[in-house]
Amino acid sequence: MQKAAKDEKDMLVWKDITVQQILDQKAGGQPAKLATVSPKDTVYNAIKMMSAAHIGALVVADETSTPVGMISERDYLNKVIVRGFSSKDISVKGTPRFTSRTHFSPH
Repeated sequence: MQKAAKDEKDMLVWKDITVQQILDQKAGGQPAKLATVSPKDTVYNAIKMMSAAHIGALVVADETSTPVGMISERDYLNKVIVRGFSSKDISVKGTPRFTSRTHFSPH
């Protein structure tokens, strides 16, 4: 019974926190910017951005900065490398909604 009460309390804390607050906390309390990539960028450029920023995923955002998907290192491995594509020849194309599913299509 005590464990359930603690879990419920933790859920209430997380319910009231924003993604921006989590990013700011990870940045040592400094304002942090969400790392994004355009659906038109190449997967190669997305991977370079992740490497430079020491992160494992990017939000895919359209020209109005609206999130349309995500691309992760795992996406790169499973949807580009394993399938024999070149990351320089594949563009990032997000799904119509903000999900962790990202599709890749040739330029």
